[in-house]
Formats: sequence, structure tokens, C-alpha cells
Amino acid sequence: MKGIIALRDQPRSIHNVYIAFELDYVGGEPVPDQAEVDAAGFYSLEEMETMNVAPFTKWLVDVALHGSMDGLAIDRTPVVPLNGYGLFRV
Repeated sequence: MKGIIALRDQPRSIHNVYIAFELDYVGGEPVPDQAEVDAAGFYSLEEMETMNVAPFTKWLVDVALHGSMDGLAIDRTPVVPLNGYGLFRV
């Protein structure tokens, strides 16, 4: 594991906090758990443009590709609007 690249705070009746980590690729294919993740794979940005990708996932891809690694900060202008979320990125 390299470190934390993003955090999402979603205060609702059941409070959710998501922490995204940057990892080193070791090998193998991603496998969905069928509970939180229904599909997994390696895709190009061009392939993702034609897929039904959740806004949060699009935001995470943007963070991974354009993060600064200077520590977590509030994302005041996310690449996709995610109103009501506390979004933090590197």
C-alpha cells in the first residue's frame, strides 16, 4: 500500500466513510465481491466513457490521475457534482 488518496464522508441515517488507497499492482485479475462491488476489471479511460460508471467512481479516477500527493484537502470543485458528500483528495 502506498497511502490514502481520497476520503468520502457521507453523513446520512447510516453514516458512511469511504477511504481510497493507492496500491501497487502485484498481479491477477480483480474479482467483485457481489455485495459492494458487482463488476471489476481493468479499463481504459476511453472504455470507461461508454460504461455506466458511478459518479463517485469517476471522481476517484480523477483523484488517482490528477492528485498532488500533498496531503488530503477538501475537494471544493469535484469533477462530478456529489452534493451532500464531504470529499477530500490528495
